[in-house]
Amino acid sequence: ALNLAAYNGTGTPVDTLFSKASPFYSDTPLRKADKATAQRLFDELAAEGKPVSFAVSTAPTSESRTTAENIQAQLGTFKNVSVQVKIIEVADIVSLRTTHDFDATTSSAFFQDPEPRLWTAFSGDSPANLSGIADKALNDALLAGRTGASEQDREKAYDAAQARLTEAMPAIFLTRSAPAVITGKNVGGIVQYGTGSLLPEDLWIAK
Repeated sequence: ALNLAAYNGTGTPVDTLFSKASPFYSDTPLRKADKATAQRLFDELAAEGKPVSFAVSTAPTSESRTTAENIQAQLGTFKNVSVQVKIIEVADIVSLRTTHDFDATTSSAFFQDPEPRLWTAFSGDSPANLSGIADKALNDALLAGRTGASEQDREKAYDAAQARLTEAMPAIFLTRSAPAVITGKNVGGIVQYGTGSLLPEDLWIAK
């Protein structure tokens, strides 16, 4: 539903932490939908006098705002939950990394190779950890992933990281990004890594 609203159905929803093209791919789902259980939990909290109510802080960009409004609309189909959309300036979104003064917000943690982005986004030692999670098991797995001596070591570490991210759920992954490169017809050797950066040593220009 969010893919249709925000990307006209052309986005790629995130079901697993890694895509099938990654050597670290696992078919372990990041989440599952269970509307009946969700409604029961909303009702239980309301009965305890603690109905769910929160705001989604979002930048005024079309993508971010549409995403927040769609989350609001989807949760609006449940009883005993209230969601507001709070529009803030892009500069203020950046400051949330230090203040953590928000209920929920939209951000990114996209990558091709998980290092360094996963560590940056979810390590308790990272100043750019927007969610604020500080989980020892997750920290250990992310550190092992970035320092593993072999691909097998890294695969084992990122399996553990995905399991912990799924259990702790500091973020809900919504859509995959598609980092792109635009070049002239005479440019080749395009190799992306990390968050989409290019390997300059592989680039060439035909004369």
